[in-house]
Amino acid sequence: MIHKLAVMQQRRGTDCCKNEVETAEASLLSFMEKYKSLLIEEVMYELLSSYGQLELCLKHGLERNNFDMVISNYVHSERFSEAIDVMKTMPNCIESAYKYSDILMKKETPMFIELIKKDITKYDLPRLMRSLMGIERQSKFFKDGLKFLEFCVKERKTKE
Repeated sequence: MIHKLAVMQQRRGTDCCKNEVETAEASLLSFMEKYKSLLIEEVMYELLSSYGQLELCLKHGLERNNFDMVISNYVHSERFSEAIDVMKTMPNCIESAYKYSDILMKKETPMFIELIKKDITKYDLPRLMRSLMGIERQSKFFKDGLKFLEFCVKERKTKE
């Protein structure tokens, strides 16, 4: 089924119409949902991604609340704002924020700072200082990082 979908998508520009691809994707997702208790989740992710079905893999991951897999894929694909968008939907994204703070603070500073400020009392701000200090001076986000650092020191009374 996955192979058939991959072949159909390759032919999309020629003899395979968009509706057939969408039907095949829906059928595959329906199959995965129906047999989810029997399927090994990691194997499904590997199969989907090995057949070039990363978007289906991510969609399935979101449906299964496998946020870490989805965020990791977005970060490795340099889709940083999408990774932060996923974090915004999580019931608790604090550990993910710490885990990816170095890269997200550099690449999407304003958006990442906004995420942190939303629940700032839940964060151990000293754990984020290294990420803030990693923003390069030449970066377009340097001033945003500096403002947040000042906020942490003045408003949140962070001393580390």
